[in-house]
Amino acid sequence: MTSKTPEPSLLVQLRQATRPFHEAIEKHVDVLRPDLSSAEYRQLIARFYGFYAPLELRMAQVPSLNAACPDYSLRKKTARLEQDLSELGLSADDIGRLPRCGEVPAIATVADALGCLYVTEGATLGGAIISRHVFSVLGISSETGCAFFTSYGDERGSMWKGLCEVLNSVSEEVTQAAVIQSACATFQTFDIWLTQQ
Repeated sequence: MTSKTPEPSLLVQLRQATRPFHEAIEKHVDVLRPDLSSAEYRQLIARFYGFYAPLELRMAQVPSLNAACPDYSLRKKTARLEQDLSELGLSADDIGRLPRCGEVPAIATVADALGCLYVTEGATLGGAIISRHVFSVLGISSETGCAFFTSYGDERGSMWKGLCEVLNSVSEEVTQAAVIQSACATFQTFDIWLTQQ
């Protein structure tokens, strides 16, 4: 009698499925360049804002997301991006006129939203390296335009672990497939948005 090999965890499946999209974004958005300029950094924050603002509005409409991810309200990043843009010299009117992504992924279910969160929270993990680089090259700190990349501060690891626990609690194969599909779609859409001029 042969024993069936257990399916890899949802987190392992997510990492495998999204790796090509993640690598594409890193290739297209080289924020760790030593010659990064203030103007390029401001433009990058504006592009992040143009994606996160409509994405988070859509996620806020998902029934039961707060039940599935009880600390979801702490994970929203739009306000931090607005704070950064303000510190970087944009007025409220300037921010209101920034382009917004009109093609954010369809988010109708908790599974869809969890797939998006895997992407946005993963970006927060890399923020530790990016924020140190931005401070080193441009002198911009969490108080002067880098609040987004310093999200959670010393709690960054525990916030990621908390999301991993939520994702690992998803056991139905159909739901897992929907989470993976949503994460891939979010990465793809984000990459297209970041590289548009």
